Amino acid sequence: MIVLYRGEVAKVVVTVTEKTSIADAQYLFLFTNDLTGMSVAFIAANVSAYPIRYDEFLIDVDAYFSAGKDGFYTYRIFQQSSIVNLEPEATAGLVEVGKMKLVSEKGAIKEYNHNSQYKAYGQ
Repeated sequence: MIVLYRGEVAKVVVTVTEKTSIADAQYLFLFTNDLTGMSVAFIAANVSAYPIRYDEFLIDVDAYFSAGKDGFYTYRIFQQSSIVNLEPEATAGLVEVGKMKLVSEKGAIKEYNHNSQYKAYGQ
């Protein structure tokens, strides 16, 4: 599962090249909110240094999800040759499906400080 935090540019690692069947593919990302049904679609560039092993994409969370509600989304990644098409029906096919959680902010780690007092008894 992918977890995206508002205010960040997230590095998302997936494996889409292994199912891609066209040369020089562009990838259309389609995120659909599980509760509201609102969809967010965009094209992201593969910035992986080793695309045979993994694919890496940079996602500016605030740019794409400014109107999106926090919560769970289903994501679909499509292969295509177009650099402008945002319609899944006009792509060359689906290469990955998964879940994403959109979160407002990272939770702060609470530090627990306890004043322990130990009593030692002599022998």
